[in-house]
Amino acid sequence: SNDKSPNESHHLSASYRIIQANECNFLHRMPHAQQAALRKLVIDLVLATDMAEHMAIVSRLKTDLQKRLQSPEDDIQAGGEVPDELKRLILQAAIKIADIGHLYASHDVHIKWSERLEEEMWRQGDVEKQRSMKVLCFWGLGFGSGFRV
Repeated sequence: SNDKSPNESHHLSASYRIIQANECNFLHRMPHAQQAALRKLVIDLVLATDMAEHMAIVSRLKTDLQKRLQSPEDDIQAGGEVPDELKRLILQAAIKIADIGHLYASHDVHIKWSERLEEEMWRQGDVEKQRSMKVLCFWGLGFGSGFRV
């Protein structure tokens, strides 16, 4: 276990444990090289949902897209192949939009999802305290403490 993106790492680990079960393994007919490439992509995308990476990803996306839009000889604008790194960056942006998209929903939907996220963070803080780990910000207040951000 590591302390980098613990929540996202947990979700990845749990997901891959489930996929390894025979009755859940929808990847078993895929060649091993493709499985490895998909696994790497999924890991990169899920880790991109860590808000600690948010500004770095947004900054890279802005810089890369601005550079490409200002370059008339860009291969993509000419109908050429999109580089793998740009594909990955666009997919990271898409998963981030899905992850925090509730902010643009109706107020009651947004509140419901925010409360669920808050509960998850408090529970994570409780587990981190039990394991004598550093607890981030308000996460250590304990689920049900009544404190609302």
